[in-house]
Amino acid sequence: MPIVFPIAYFGSISYYKDIISNSPVEFEIQEHFVKQSIRNRSKILTANGPMELSIPVIKPNGSKTLTKDVLIQNSNNWKKDHWRAIESAYKHAAYFDHYGDEIKSLIYQETKDLLGFNLHIMDRIQKWLDLPYKNSLTIDFSPIIEIKSDFRFGFTQHPFQNEYNYFQVFQDKMSFVGDLSILDAILNLGPMARKLFISTNG
Repeated sequence: MPIVFPIAYFGSISYYKDIISNSPVEFEIQEHFVKQSIRNRSKILTANGPMELSIPVIKPNGSKTLTKDVLIQNSNNWKKDHWRAIESAYKHAAYFDHYGDEIKSLIYQETKDLLGFNLHIMDRIQKWLDLPYKNSLTIDFSPIIEIKSDFRFGFTQHPFQNEYNYFQVFQDKMSFVGDLSILDAILNLGPMARKLFISTNG
């Protein structure tokens, strides 16, 4: 029985922890696209607190559009806005100079479909941190009763905000904010961010 996860746009720390803890996993692409979710949203930490970034999408078949068929709306300036927000939030982070250009290239990639866009990002993150998980894409849609563990609706087994703490850019202005986009950990910790995901898994 499969363990199923949604795709994610710069997914959260708990998202990646759950994937690694449940590997091998399947990424759901046959579902009707779920709006206002991690599929096209990510949360970073700015000087004013957490900020949500959202990719505008096109659903060719309306509410019946499958995740694999969702397109990215590229007629506005969302890429510029997302990059500016990330750059402003993390330009003073310890590892921004190391990862910044690659993150910018991921945001500005010319992939037109959301699935390919997110999978490219997820592949790069896995390589950056050498994250130990295996994945495949769903072939058919499976109802909950046919799935061993269903993470498609955002549930997590890891309340990370209570399990870890690390230095963040605006720590002098606000208390630690947990379970943000994995970008927060990568830009503040660099390769050491890997320890957030493997410390209890060997």
